[in-house]
This record gives sequence, structure tokens and C-alpha cells, in this order.
Amino acid sequence: QVAELPRGEALRLLGRLEEIRAAILLRLATEQQASVVALTPRTTAPRSAGRALTPKEVGKRLGLSADWVRDHLDEIGWIPVGRRRRVTERQLERYLASTSNPLA
Repeated sequence: QVAELPRGEALRLLGRLEEIRAAILLRLATEQQASVVALTPRTTAPRSAGRALTPKEVGKRLGLSADWVRDHLDEIGWIPVGRRRRVTERQLERYLASTSNPLA
């Protein structure tokens, strides 16, 4: 049946699988972090963290290059999506709230 899927549908399904994978990884990472710092476990769905953004998307929102974002991912926060690193909207919001000059 997979061989019969139109190319566009196959790509759409692969994209959806990556979204699901990212949400699961985010949930697992959040639960692990919560247990390490003895916080109450999450009760909201992983989607509450927002979309997983590419460095290019983060750069657009900050008015900076994707290279700048990649250089600062450890400060901003990131989740693994396959072999790539993504920043959730919540991570970006927290980063912006935690720094008086996010562009430094």
C-alpha cells in the first residue's frame, strides 16, 4: 500500500510523523526534567509547548540569522527532532523573557 501512495501524500504523512515524534520527545524530555528538579509532572499535552521551530524560523522571529540561532541553541533551549535540533515556541518565549537583551 505504501508503494501506491502519491508522492504528496507520502510527504504529508512523513511530516505528520515528525510532528508526532517531536511531541513525544518533548513530552519525554519534559517529564525527565521535571523528575530531576522534583517538579509536578506535566498535565497538559505536548502541543502546549507550541510548534517545533527550525533555526531559520527562530531567526526570522528574532531578526537574526539561522547561524546566530544555531550558535546560541544551548542558551535558547532545543529538542532533538531526528538528527536536527528544533526550538519550541515555549522555549523561545522563555528565552526572550529571561534575557534583557536577547540579541547579545
